[in-house]
Amino acid sequence: DGTAQIRYMAVHSNYQGKKLGKKILIYLEDIARQKNISQIILQARENALKFYLKNGYELLNPSYVLFGCIQHYLMRKQIK
Repeated sequence: DGTAQIRYMAVHSNYQGKKLGKKILIYLEDIARQKNISQIILQARENALKFYLKNGYELLNPSYVLFGCIQHYLMRKQIK
């Protein structure tokens, strides 16, 4: 349906703040464009919301709670 999903993305804490996560997103978004994908969705933990918002993803709504305590949020980015 023109939707791709990013799952299990993380950057080890020793390497955070070095723009590696941004580079991974750019790479994945480029692949999505090549495959004529119109949007990317993902489930982000609360501590990653700011990162995804800064990279153009919109927060849609809280989704599920993992292990009864880790809230996840559904996010989406339209790919042009």
